[in-house]
Formats: sequence, C-alpha cells, structure tokens
Amino acid sequence: MNKTILYQAVLLILVSCTNRFEEEPSNVQFDSHLHLSHTRKKSNLKLEGVVEQLNFEKYDMLWLGGDLAQLTSEDDATINYVDSIFNLSSRNTLWSIGTHDYTDLERVRNSTKKPLYYSTHKMELLSLC
Repeated sequence: MNKTILYQAVLLILVSCTNRFEEEPSNVQFDSHLHLSHTRKKSNLKLEGVVEQLNFEKYDMLWLGGDLAQLTSEDDATINYVDSIFNLSSRNTLWSIGTHDYTDLERVRNSTKKPLYYSTHKMELLSLC
C-alpha cells in the first residue's frame, strides 16, 4: 500500500514539472515534456491508476522508458490498450521499450509506425530510442 502511494506521489511530481525554453529573438517555447516508465501492474490490461487518468496530449513530448504493461506486445488487446493511453504512433511520443514490452517486436513496429531503433530532433534536443 505504501509503495503504491509513494509511486503515485513521485509520478504526480514528475507530471507537474515543465521545462520552458525561449530562444531570442523569436521566443520559441518548448512548453512541457514528460518522462514515464514502469507503468505496469500485474494484469496486462491495467496501468497505474494515475497514468490512466492523465491527458498526455497537453505535453509537447512524451518519453516512455519501458515496461508499460505486464507484457505490452503479447497480444493486440494489450498493445491497443496501451496505445489508446499513450498514442504510441505520435511523433511526439518516444518509446524506449523495456523487457516487459518486447514479446512481439513486429506488433510494436505496427503500433508505433516507427522502427525499433530511431532518433528524433526537436527544439535543439536529440532523442535516441
């Protein structure tokens, strides 16, 4: 019980953090980004409750660190469920798959519409996944 409360508190702190980047003279802003990993529970079709309630569309970038579900790519139902929450194919969602995610790498490729290894460049940041 205490572990769940601690995990949710840390997650809420991470969610509340934003990063502002302004470049003179054009005032380009990099409003917000979020790093998440290990959102899984013991059941494939469940993620940590606070994760299921967040609106990830408000972030400029979503960096997923892996172990999203118990076995994320084991079947279509699970990866579609995870995709419905994180929008895996969005160019603003970067996913570095973990050990609980790579049961079926073809299913991962089909859901993300990205190669398994890629890089992206946005607002002076280079991300490798």
